[in-house]
Amino acid sequence: MLQEQAKLAVTEEEIPKSLRNRPVLDQFESPYWFAYQELAGSRQFTPGGAADIPYTQKVAWLDENGIDDQDDRNDYMQIITAIDASYLEYYYEKSKVK
Repeated sequence: MLQEQAKLAVTEEEIPKSLRNRPVLDQFESPYWFAYQELAGSRQFTPGGAADIPYTQKVAWLDENGIDDQDDRNDYMQIITAIDASYLEYYYEKSKVK
């Protein structure tokens, strides 16, 4: 819905503030975000809520995408885990009973 408003906007002020101020990934950040997006679908949901993306899924993704250099693998694992932790923090904060 916000995207539709932005497309119809004639002036900058008509674009929703959340879209005007959103972060933009650079060429070095994008691969990690796309990896996370592909892996997020492998997340399990338990009676307690969302769980971490399984380690085995991350390793399988790295293997499937030909990321063989150990330093690169470590970077992907660390960054995907950090993004996932942020998502889970947001998810559980949002799901708290108020």
